[in-house]
Formats: sequence, structure tokens, C-alpha cells
Amino acid sequence: MRILHLIDERWDSGLTHYALRIALLLQKFGDVVCVGVLPGKKPEALAKEMGLDTTPIDSFSSLRKYLYKREFDLINVHTGKTHTWAVLSQLLKKPPYRIPIVRTRGDARILKVNLLFKWIYSRTAAVIAASDHIRKQYEMGFGFNEESARTIYPSVECDDAPTLPPKNIVGILGRLDPVKGHVTFLEAAAQVLKEKSDVEFLVGGGEANISYETLKEFARQWGIDEKVKFLGYQETALGFMRRCSMGVIASVGSEEVSRVCLEWMGVGRAVVGTLVGCIAELIEPFETGILIPPADSSAMARAILDLLNEPDLNRKLGVNAHRIAKTQFSDQVFLDKTKRLYAWASEHFPHERAPNRPR
Repeated sequence: MRILHLIDERWDSGLTHYALRIALLLQKFGDVVCVGVLPGKKPEALAKEMGLDTTPIDSFSSLRKYLYKREFDLINVHTGKTHTWAVLSQLLKKPPYRIPIVRTRGDARILKVNLLFKWIYSRTAAVIAASDHIRKQYEMGFGFNEESARTIYPSVECDDAPTLPPKNIVGILGRLDPVKGHVTFLEAAAQVLKEKSDVEFLVGGGEANISYETLKEFARQWGIDEKVKFLGYQETALGFMRRCSMGVIASVGSEEVSRVCLEWMGVGRAVVGTLVGCIAELIEPFETGILIPPADSSAMARAILDLLNEPDLNRKLGVNAHRIAKTQFSDQVFLDKTKRLYAWASEHFPHERAPNRPR
């Protein structure tokens, strides 16, 4: 197939990672792929590093002009704006050039249901939801069924034979933002250290709406500053995670596509995760991790202590998490499910073979 992916993100977000990963896999296994990106932004640089063909798309006009030059069998849009551009481009192009549009959504925002979006989705062949939580919004809001809207989780890199470090080390990795729950994590750390002093806590991620200095001040107030290491932005998530005995996801929102949860699983670590977004879809309680309410430091501390005090349980959960990551969230599963959805969309989209479509 000849596939155009469109993503107008400006940074290396979960949406960017999802779009570029599937584009790379499709290209690797024989499809002709191009990625439309905002010129000069991080996704463009990442795509070029991966060896993907890119084209600058920063407006409806630029997309329309590009579609005059190149033929595609399917357009996969990854953001709301590019979705609108793709639908409009097929209304205005002459002669008719109507091909399937697939919308991939991994957005934390609640799906809007109004007349405009109903019109846009009536001209959309299928939807890829990055979690069941998202897919159910399409069923309720737009009447999509399990064929036309499918949950396809992203793939994750897995270690071959993960091993736990010799020390008790608890880690949290993610951008420093109130939604990620770092303050709750530090408060839970203080409670854990009152009962078990031989524990170290690691904090990694780039600064966003909270500074490291702010978090360090919380640690000083709770008297745990010597037990918490603030490591800053991490070039590779997996290197950080391999240093830890377990991972914590303390988010109070977001996590519609919890890339970090899958990464913890991929390195064979049990996960203590809050009940937000798709976390409950990925963590099986006391099989691969422990689920807790958001913003509840006491519940978080208890869960961490349960795993620290029962190393065999912690190890078992990590082994189970690794097995599930390898079997259910592999590149091959990601690719196969996506290609099946593309084939279904191409077969069922009513306008993809207009009689006078140019070849």
C-alpha cells in the first residue's frame, strides 16, 4: 500500500511516537510510506533519523497541493487538525480522488460530539483507538462498531532476560507536570521510608509545569532529600527503568496511551499505577502490578511496601509483565492489527474507487 501519515505535533509526544513507530514498521515490511509533518519541529527530525520519507504539511493548502503530486491508497491522520484537512482535501480535489481516511486517536481530551465532527467522521473509513477507553467514546458518540473502531495498543521494546537490581529502588519517569502526580509520589516515599529505610527513590523526566527545584523543596520538607535522586531528562527511558526494582505511575489524569506503563512492563518491572486513562487495561492487579486510586499517597505507599516486603511477589509480577509485553505488545502484533484495519477500511470505504480516479 501507499500510505500517507499526517501528524502536526510539535514535540516528541505519545502521539508522535505512535505515528512514527507504525510508519517505520509499515515501511520496513514493504509498504510505501510518507509522513506529513510540521517543518522544523521535533517529529520531522525524528522521522528523518528513522529513515522515513517526510513532507512538510503545515496547512490545508499544503496538503491539498501535495495530494495533487502523489497518489496514496490510504491516509492515516493522527491529530484533529490533520483529520479535518484530509476530509476537506477530498471534497475539493478534481477529478475525484477519494481514498480511505483512518483516524488514529490517543488523545487525553474527551472526544467532542457535535454536528461538525459527525460530518467529518461520516467521511472517515475507520478509527484506531490507542486504548479501549478511547474506543468506547467512538461507540457511544458516533456509533462506530468493533469493526470500524478498533483498539490497537502501541508496541514496546522488551529486554531479552530482565533482572532486578540488588537494591530496593523505586522509580517514577515522566514529564514534570501536576497531572503526573510527582508530589503524591514524594509524599508516598516519605511514608515508605518511615517503615523501611533501605529504599532509594528515583525521579526522571524533563521539566514542564513543575521545576525540579520545587520537587526538591517538597523532599526537604518531608526530610527525604537524601533518599531521593532527581535525575532530570532521560535520553533513554529503558536505561532509567533497568536501575529500578519497580515502576510507579502516579498520574491523576492523562494516560490515555500509557507508553511509560508498557515500557516498565517491557523491562520486566511490576508497576504501581493509578486508576486513570488506560492504566487498568494494561495492569492486571497482583498479576503484573497493583492498581491504586489517584492522588492517594497512603495507598501508593502501601502498594510499594507490599512489593518491597515481598520480593518474590515483586519478581513474579515483573516476570508476568514482561511476558505479556512480549506477546501482546510486540511490533508484529502492532503491525498485523494495523494492516488488518487498513484492509478493512479499504474494502468498506464507499468512495475509494471513484471511476475517474487518476492512476
